[in-house]
Amino acid sequence: DVQKNELIELIEKETLIKKITPFEAFVLVLKIYLDSFEKKEIGQSLIKTLKEKGYVPYQYQIDAIRQALAIIEKNNGVILADVVGLGKTIIACSIARELRKRGIIVCPPGLMGDPKKKNSGWNMYKEQFGLYDWEVWSLGDLEKLQELTKKAKDIEVVIIDEAHRFRNQDTKNYEYLKNICRNKHVILLTATPFNNRPGDILSLLKLFIVPKKSSITL
Repeated sequence: DVQKNELIELIEKETLIKKITPFEAFVLVLKIYLDSFEKKEIGQSLIKTLKEKGYVPYQYQIDAIRQALAIIEKNNGVILADVVGLGKTIIACSIARELRKRGIIVCPPGLMGDPKKKNSGWNMYKEQFGLYDWEVWSLGDLEKLQELTKKAKDIEVVIIDEAHRFRNQDTKNYEYLKNICRNKHVILLTATPFNNRPGDILSLLKLFIVPKKSSITL
């Protein structure tokens, strides 16, 4: 009994699961939040491109681009989880431009746009941002895309629009997508990053991290 009580006291007072006050918990979360605001510099040519294409370079978007680049450098991927209408597509294209690598965009068929006229959807955006060697693929062609990425070694970035569709790890499409994203920089776009349970977010994170080797805490 004496040893048992000593062990309990040790665990409760000296280990990571010791009792902490609400204030200490708040300070820890606040520190993690502030630490996440590491930012990379971006080129003035991006600001020029935004203006030339008729976009206002809003500060919150510029901050998001710089922060996302830092997160990608650290974790190989990032989740853009702004609500509808804040310009996730513009932010994602800007990040892709700054990465200066070839990539692919995976999105629902209705968001692809005309590949010839390039006046709508993702085909328009990739043209506007100079992503000329990028390709836009439908969510319905993941099996075929998986085969392509096995052969095309120069594809280094994957943008996935409406990524919340892949919260369920137990589907063929999720497995295809995971294979597509392997060893690449991944940019996930979703207006609903958290819906049912924490495991939904883990499914998205696992597209660019190995959980047991991840630097992501909490």
